[in-house]
This record gives sequence, C-alpha cells and structure tokens, in this order.
Amino acid sequence: LPAGVFDQLVNLKELYLLRNELTSLP
Repeated sequence: LPAGVFDQLVNLKELYLLRNELTSLP
C-alpha cells in the first residue's frame, strides 16, 4: 500500500465506529 493509505483507512474506520456509536444513542 502507498504511504498514507493505511492511515486513511484507519481514519475511515474510526469515523465509521464513531458514527455507529452516535446513531446507537437512545
């Protein structure tokens, strides 16, 4: 993988998890 791509994937995963946490709030 080119440099920086892995960091972008990690950032996307973090945003995805954060969004799931926010949408799972009552």
